[in-house]
Amino acid sequence: MPHGLFDKIKDLTTSASTIMNISEQAFFVFVRENELDNIGVAGRILADKAVNNPLKSEE
Repeated sequence: MPHGLFDKIKDLTTSASTIMNISEQAFFVFVRENELDNIGVAGRILADKAVNNPLKSEE
């Protein structure tokens, strides 16, 4: 497991538990990593957006 992934899962679980007032034991977190060319945003492939301008968000 990547080093920061445990922290992200813990933070997500803690936040969701606090917001929803439900025990942390009630939450399941599934991590499925996808390649950027398998994700579409605003009608475009995310990989194309990252290659064209990796640091600037589109407005």
